[in-house]
Amino acid sequence: MNASGSMHEHYDTGTALMTAAKVSPPVAVSTLSFFGIPLENWVIVATLVYTVLLIIGQLIKIFKELRAK
Repeated sequence: MNASGSMHEHYDTGTALMTAAKVSPPVAVSTLSFFGIPLENWVIVATLVYTVLLIIGQLIKIFKELRAK
């Protein structure tokens, strides 16, 4: 494979992932509502998960900076 073919495949994968990310919230809400779980509860859960991921990301960044010293 040449570099341009590789770049094109990366773009296609990135585009597909972005499309999936844009579509997933409405699909998740529809699916969860179908199972009888209120949206308010999922907003709280998603916020907690997002906050935990941000904290983990920051801790990894701090750990790498301390390790580099």
